[in-house]
Amino acid sequence: MDEGEIKNYMKELSDGFGKQIGVYIEHVDDKFKVVNEGIETINKKLDSQEEMIAGIAEDVSLIKVQADNHENRITELEIKV
Repeated sequence: MDEGEIKNYMKELSDGFGKQIGVYIEHVDDKFKVVNEGIETINKKLDSQEEMIAGIAEDVSLIKVQADNHENRITELEIKV
């Protein structure tokens, strides 16, 4: 092999390697897109759950206040009786 043939061979190897790397990069990019979509779905579900928990916490606070009010009224009635 002379120098020109070696250069051509190296160029062919380089071009082939570049194409192969391009395919791998595209494959990895696709996988990242799928993972990112999954994360976005999970984040939406978490946001929804967070809102629901906040609503439940508000309801529990209201129930505690009402229970305290009822307890006070019962105590007042017991005192009167």
